Amino acid sequence: MVTDTEGTEISGASVWIEQDTVTATTFTDTRGFYAIIGVPTGIWSVSATREGYDTVRYDGINVIAGNKTVQNFVLTKK
Repeated sequence: MVTDTEGTEISGASVWIEQDTVTATTFTDTRGFYAIIGVPTGIWSVSATREGYDTVRYDGINVIAGNKTVQNFVLTKK
């Protein structure tokens, strides 16, 4: 889920996951939820942003293929 510092869901935020040269991108829905399906097992970096907000990045996210991995974001307005 992606929210702002007041807890309001952010729709249309860009969320992407990176590992070496592999990148997958998606966008949040109207409730701030997102999903990236089919991510292979590994250690990933996950980032989120939206126009008017700073980018937030988390490194070292452990993903296990077939399991649900949750990473929430709180974006700060610029």
